[in-house]
Amino acid sequence: EKKEQDSTVQDLIDQKEELTGKLELLRSSSSSSASSNTTSTAQLVSTNPYLQVVSKLSPSDLISKFTSTAHPRVQDAVRSTVLGLIG
Repeated sequence: EKKEQDSTVQDLIDQKEELTGKLELLRSSSSSSASSNTTSTAQLVSTNPYLQVVSKLSPSDLISKFTSTAHPRVQDAVRSTVLGLIG
């Protein structure tokens, strides 16, 4: 069960990193002046539910939402994983 939770937590972290990268790309493309970028950005956001959520929340709001809704064991697993990553 612990390995499964660790795997789930790692999957969530990987998804967050991927979405963060995509969000950065979206932000940079939306700052360019080409109107085609706006269309492709809108299509990307509309087709990816994770990106819809992440793009609307600030990092502090995202963490707050996670800590208020995630099971305490999941929070502990994420905390351990993040602390392990940063040393």
